[in-house]
Amino acid sequence: MRIQAESWGVYRKAHRKGKRSVRKMSRQGANPYLLSLDSFLSDDAITERVNLGVMDIPTEKIVGVATPDKQELYSYDFLPLSNPDTDFSTKWCKLYWYYLSNKGVRCPISCYEYMGQFYIVDGIKRVSIAKCHGVPTITASVIRLLPQKTEDVQVQRYYEFLNVFDKTGLYQINFSYPGSFAKFQSAMGFEPDYHWNEADRLEFLFNWPFFEQAYEEAFGGYLKITPADVFLVLLEDCPFEKLREMPPMVLVQLMRKKWNKFYEIQKQQDTSGEAIPAKLTLL
Repeated sequence: MRIQAESWGVYRKAHRKGKRSVRKMSRQGANPYLLSLDSFLSDDAITERVNLGVMDIPTEKIVGVATPDKQELYSYDFLPLSNPDTDFSTKWCKLYWYYLSNKGVRCPISCYEYMGQFYIVDGIKRVSIAKCHGVPTITASVIRLLPQKTEDVQVQRYYEFLNVFDKTGLYQINFSYPGSFAKFQSAMGFEPDYHWNEADRLEFLFNWPFFEQAYEEAFGGYLKITPADVFLVLLEDCPFEKLREMPPMVLVQLMRKKWNKFYEIQKQQDTSGEAIPAKLTLL
């Protein structure tokens, strides 16, 4: 009974936050609901569908749904919008109760991966619950949709990412420039064509969230270059074995000390015309 009561409390809190998310995005003139893959991607834009099988994917990279039929049941950040006295909320709470009772949702969701992000085909409630509960990864059956190769910068970066994924099996490592991964492999002590094994992945994934948190703490949204870009710069002077042992605030200060380097990297890639601070106040 305690778990059931807790699930209803979680739903009510998530529902209130979802309503606030919708109001916020609507005031900004942005889509307040889940992004639908069908709304912007046509079949003729896809060259190939690749079945990646069942794997763990980062919940932060799940950004929408494949089709628009359920997109308005959730806010853009996967918070439920149906009132607490509906069949929808009852099913959501029962699934949340199952989640707490069984230590996780184990049945894989199904989704498409396009340009490094995921769009749900089946399992949207499981994703909503995972995101509400702060779960970093979820098990999924994944179909990759490969875009037509063009001169578009984002498409080129994506195909660079596919080389990274082929060697590491990780979605967390995204670089802004071609050739960065070869430097990264070398800095990590691997040959350029080395394929990471499970132990390599688990060791990296155990430490990566601490680095991402330090990245957010250090720059607070100032940087558009990726955490992997920043990580590569730090690896030039400090081996992975040392970085992973640093206390969080020491790592934050190390990043901030290299602001000028990151500023130059961002200036080279930024074409938006937005102002970038030439200096960052070191708190």
